Amino acid sequence: MLSDASGAGTGDRVPLRAYAQGRDTVIEYSDGTVEIRSGGTVSWRNNNPGNLRNYSFSQRHGSIGQAHKFAVFPNEDTGQRAMLALLKSPQYKSPHSGRGHHELA
Repeated sequence: MLSDASGAGTGDRVPLRAYAQGRDTVIEYSDGTVEIRSGGTVSWRNNNPGNLRNYSFSQRHGSIGQAHKFAVFPNEDTGQRAMLALLKSPQYKSPHSGRGHHELA
């Protein structure tokens, strides 16, 4: 369930930061609005279809915060692109690198 605590429309708002509040994920926007994402899965609430952890890789690929141990992306498209970038990265492809695999849950 999506809830916009301010009741305002989306307009040109830009997601600034995100965090957990109980089981919900809260996303704060540049215009002062707040989106509360509740119900569903953690990956849906966090716009993070790959359940990437909020490590430096996720931050470099657009994470705006962390909720429930995972990165929160400003939208699902950004989360999808981050997951695909990780899967294509040399660190993830190499089973001997010891990295990459830990980025995903």
